[in-house]
Order: sequence, then C-alpha cells, then structure tokens
Amino acid sequence: MAMPIEAKKLIDILRDILTDLNKLSDEQLQSLINKEAKFKYFDAAKTQEKGKKTSITEEKINEIVNFIKQCKSKEEAESYLNNKEQKLTVAKLQDIAKYIGVFLLSKKKPDIIKALVEMYPGARLQHEAIQRT
Repeated sequence: MAMPIEAKKLIDILRDILTDLNKLSDEQLQSLINKEAKFKYFDAAKTQEKGKKTSITEEKINEIVNFIKQCKSKEEAESYLNNKEQKLTVAKLQDIAKYIGVFLLSKKKPDIIKALVEMYPGARLQHEAIQRT
C-alpha cells in the first residue's frame, strides 16, 4: 500500500530535522534537553540571500571546510581554525557555519570553532568509533 504524498513529505521533513539534530555535539544536545537552548527554524532562502553579504569568500570557505574534513583529529581542526594566520574572526566563523549549515548556540569564538569541528572531524571520529564496536 502506497503512502499518501503528505505523509511522505512529513517523513522527509522529520528526517531532515533528525539529520540536523545528529550534527549537534553532546553539549548542544544537553542544552536542548535542559531547555537552555532552542532548535530554531529558519528560512533557507533568506539565509542564502544573507550569505551573499559574507565577510569571507565562498572560495575561502570551501578551502577551510575541505581542510577540516581531512583533519585526522579534533585537535588538528581546532588548531587550524585558531591559527592567527587564518585571521578568522567571529563574523567569518559564523559565515562558515551558516554556509555549511552548522547550528550555533553561542557567538563566542571558541564555541563556534567547537561546533565547526564537531561537524566533520568530530562526527567522522564518532562514526568510526561506532563502527569499531
């Protein structure tokens, strides 16, 4: 028996929400559980429009994201993002987070870096640990 179209759409939406929740760190999830933070809806079209007025180029964002994806550890990614030569301001880090869809609970530089690190090296390491068990 085929599922009605509306049910399929709802399932797709719930799948997207669960995917986004899965990207959050343990601390971020705990903040949601403790009602210290909220999981917020935003209009993706408006976010993309805002993304055009970024403080960092799309090319630079892709370069940074590609490097972070290749990092072998969280520490390596954090070190890269904290490197003074990168000149990554809070605004630039926020633009990177928006571009790749990382949900930020804080506007503090260390918290933004932690959220970015959790997106790729953290998630990959967690996945590898699960695969080994």
